[in-house]
Amino acid sequence: ANPCCYFDPGPIVGPPPGSNILYSLGANKQATSFPVNSAFSNGVTPQGALCAVAGCATTTPVSLFGALPNEPNPYVYIFSFETEFQPVRNLVGKVGYQGSRARKLVRTIDLNRLMPGDTFDGKLDRFQNDGSNGQPCGPTNPTCLAPHATGNPLFTNLYFPLPDVNSSYDAAVFTANYRMNHGLQFGANYSWSHAIDTASYELGYQQTDPSNQALDRGNSDFDIRQNFVLNALWDIPIFPGRHGFLGSALGGWTISGIMSKHSGFPYSALIGACNTNNDRNGDGYCPDMPFAYNGGVIANPSKQQWINGVFPNCLSVNGQVTSSSCPNFDVTTRGPGCRCRNIFTGPGYTSVDVSLGKEFAIPQAAFFGEGSKLAIRANLYNVLNILNLNPLIPATSSTDITNTSQFARPSDGLAGRVIEFQARLSF
Repeated sequence: ANPCCYFDPGPIVGPPPGSNILYSLGANKQATSFPVNSAFSNGVTPQGALCAVAGCATTTPVSLFGALPNEPNPYVYIFSFETEFQPVRNLVGKVGYQGSRARKLVRTIDLNRLMPGDTFDGKLDRFQNDGSNGQPCGPTNPTCLAPHATGNPLFTNLYFPLPDVNSSYDAAVFTANYRMNHGLQFGANYSWSHAIDTASYELGYQQTDPSNQALDRGNSDFDIRQNFVLNALWDIPIFPGRHGFLGSALGGWTISGIMSKHSGFPYSALIGACNTNNDRNGDGYCPDMPFAYNGGVIANPSKQQWINGVFPNCLSVNGQVTSSSCPNFDVTTRGPGCRCRNIFTGPGYTSVDVSLGKEFAIPQAAFFGEGSKLAIRANLYNVLNILNLNPLIPATSSTDITNTSQFARPSDGLAGRVIEFQARLSF
């Protein structure tokens, strides 16, 4: 029984998905006239779990969501500087730096998993009996000196927002704008940046080991190291200043274009199978980081190599991954994972968009009034129909080492060429 969930299931018809909550009208306004909810019919323990049977001989763990009594405000320091210069006529260049430091950002974490080691004995019972070496806990076992509790077995999840995430961003920015004769101008922008954090989102994908944030310190999920944008605008000088038919029909056209190109989003190689055999840090959750990364990714892969898989040694079809089928990663050693979050870079992105447009003046009339005009425009997105591949998302088959048929392969392509026509009448 999970009486609360942080996702929005949309319009509810019947019980919310997975909640087992029953809804019914009472016979009258008295609380006792409502039917008994079978999920709560046996009562609640003082600790908060549901009694599974009468007398509370066994319990049903529940999930709870809460907040700390004193949540501090997150804050961000932003700083930048820029210098502008004009080396030649009509050319303006800028060189600058942008940076930020964020403190006390929030990560929503299940507190019932902050002590890893639970499943080293093959059980999920919030109690550690064996160490990561597979031996019983005791004074002679350096990985587990004594059996101990790893959580509260009366609860499944205890989600709390912890304000302990820090992040940083640094970027060098280069800009140039050049205005030529005959209505033609160009602009270019290049940024070389780096974003670092221990968690990129407040909710959703959980850290692989929340008990040790140092293992998750790495490139932000949205870190784009290099980004280049080139734009152009041309007021086509056909019949300039002409007010007759030719000027109205053929003059006043503008064409603009923008080329965007950036490096790929980072991704992690994760152990995604959710079972005690693959729970490397013993916290009962997946995905986990492998113990070590031993090299083997294709450097600067082509799009075809992305489609084939950039870890060719891991592309076996024997189902369960083993150290022999994917020697790039140590997935057998138990204990804390490697510090290798987002050390790989996904497929890059390139697109060229073009827009062609014109405004027609409408003669003054009783209906339209003065200054009326008709604007038409054609927008061509990804006009060259360049193939761009999906980023590799955490906790999916593309980043799961154990999914040897899909690992390190983008799941699909992004949108191809799109042509859009617009017309707008202003009066």
